[in-house]
Amino acid sequence: MGDWSANQPGTEPYQYPFQHDVPCDPTIEEMSTVVVEMGKRPPIPESWSNHQTLIELSRITSECWDKDPTTRLPSLRIRKDLMRLLDSLLRVRDSGCYFTDASDQGFQSWD
Repeated sequence: MGDWSANQPGTEPYQYPFQHDVPCDPTIEEMSTVVVEMGKRPPIPESWSNHQTLIELSRITSECWDKDPTTRLPSLRIRKDLMRLLDSLLRVRDSGCYFTDASDQGFQSWD
């Protein structure tokens, strides 16, 4: 069975977070060094900038990753933002049409 995403336009091959910084089965200490001490975060794929939903998800994710814990989004705000995002996706799905990406000029059916 192949990787489904490898055949989809605009998708990158899957990579484990921090696969170039830690071994395959990292310890908590190794992850703590990379995330807490070095302040690294997984990259957000460039292809996400072509889809409004993924742009919003990127914004929420990035705000959760702020190095200063006092400026990170509170959990209630994250929940509200994700529920709003889900609601917008369901409204688009229920309309029967959607844009495939930001540059798309036509509609496609969900069917």
